[in-house]
Amino acid sequence: MSKDIDETMKKAEEALAGLDEMMNTQLNDAEQKIKKGIVQGVIWVLVTIAIYFIWGTTWFFWVSVALNVITIGGIVFAKVMIAKAKDKMSQSDSFDYDFDADILDDEPVEYTEVERHLATLLNRLEEIGEEHGEMYDTECREKMSEALFTSFVYNKEGYTLATDFGFYEAEGNKEVGEALRVYIDAMKPLAKGSTEEERMDMIEDYEVESEEGQTFDDFLGEVGDVDSYKEALKI
Repeated sequence: MSKDIDETMKKAEEALAGLDEMMNTQLNDAEQKIKKGIVQGVIWVLVTIAIYFIWGTTWFFWVSVALNVITIGGIVFAKVMIAKAKDKMSQSDSFDYDFDADILDDEPVEYTEVERHLATLLNRLEEIGEEHGEMYDTECREKMSEALFTSFVYNKEGYTLATDFGFYEAEGNKEVGEALRVYIDAMKPLAKGSTEEERMDMIEDYEVESEEGQTFDDFLGEVGDVDSYKEALKI
């Protein structure tokens, strides 16, 4: 998860740098156009003066005056807007945005005891998955879910936790079995008196994540309806 955060921060900083560069380029282009506009405005003023001295205040003279007023007004307005844009950019440059504090809060998540046990299970399954990639295969996920729900959610009397979870190597099956057993043993006292649906919710909690940001769904899939799944398992 920390790797994803670092990559996200890096991309965000690169995007902001690219945006600043683009804005600077656009402002520079606008300033060049304004300079050209000033030159054209001066030429029109000279033309207007020439018209006045040659023909006097004819209609063509007043058209030239109107064009001068529009040109000068446009140049002034553009200069004001560019000055405001530069001022805002300078304020942005001096503002040191704290990504860690305001965007990607790295403060440890405060879990309840029930949530901590789930997080521990997810972290352990994640570790096992690094050595046994088939962890994320449909067969393995279904078998882990079946064992966990049968033993913990439905609390089937006399049920013995499975030993085969579809892994290629016996070591993978053994490690998963131990991880599930530790979770179930820790949770049963905490879940005493709860309903099947409440126990399912203790597992299917998207707010609880592993160190790399994975949730229960990545390892067990989502059952959805507790009664339908119970019928499917023929419990």
